[in-house]
Amino acid sequence: AFIWPQFTTIDDIIAPEAKTLPNPVGLSLGDPNAPAVIDIFEDFQCPACQFFSESVEPLIIEYLVVTGKARLVYHNYPFIDGEGASNGGESDQSANASMCANEQGKFWEMKSVLYANWNGENQGNLSNRRLTAMAEAAQLDMDAFNACFNANKYKDAIQADFDLGQEYGV
Repeated sequence: AFIWPQFTTIDDIIAPEAKTLPNPVGLSLGDPNAPAVIDIFEDFQCPACQFFSESVEPLIIEYLVVTGKARLVYHNYPFIDGEGASNGGESDQSANASMCANEQGKFWEMKSVLYANWNGENQGNLSNRRLTAMAEAAQLDMDAFNACFNANKYKDAIQADFDLGQEYGV
């Protein structure tokens, strides 16, 4: 049971249909001059985060972001692994994968793939092998993704998001 997730293939990856999003720029959606900013802090292993992302976030986008009332800004908050983006667990590595997707302008696509394949905390679903398969399902340039992912290029940016969440009392 502990080995099985390591042997799943790309065929087992769910790739949701692409959605049209309002003005996606990096980790934000909507008008940069909107009168309000909604900062969300998520861990890709978190059950409440997955529920929010699939059930509440679309309503925020429809009623607040599309209408220009608010801008949505995503922050990685890999708390399930422990203190920040340092120990290389599933939360940290999925945040790493999302930022490498963002480097290619595909953060929101990768976020959708990550949550579509969510199955709980520390289940092996977000192993490095599975994250690479998810990146492929999100149609990323795999050479660029692998170089970024293996270098943990955005470790400091992820830690900065985590620290900001701590400062905000998340």
